[in-house]
Amino acid sequence: MADMGLKAVVAVTTDYHVGRVILTAAKHLPKTMVYVVGVPFERFPFDIAGKMIGEIRRILDYADLGDIADPISLPYLLPRV
Repeated sequence: MADMGLKAVVAVTTDYHVGRVILTAAKHLPKTMVYVVGVPFERFPFDIAGKMIGEIRRILDYADLGDIADPISLPYLLPRV
């Protein structure tokens, strides 16, 4: 997917998906500023441990397939505060 000429995109997701959204955007929209908003988890009746384990597994699997940026790059993709 090309950047399609987009200058900025806002992605809203559950908070445990934020890392995968950042890695997906880094892979597919490298020249677009992507703002990711994580909705606080406490608003959802999920088991957080199970969700996080599954999310880590998906990040590793998708990275192996080349669908997202390398997870090692995640700290470098986050804004400096």
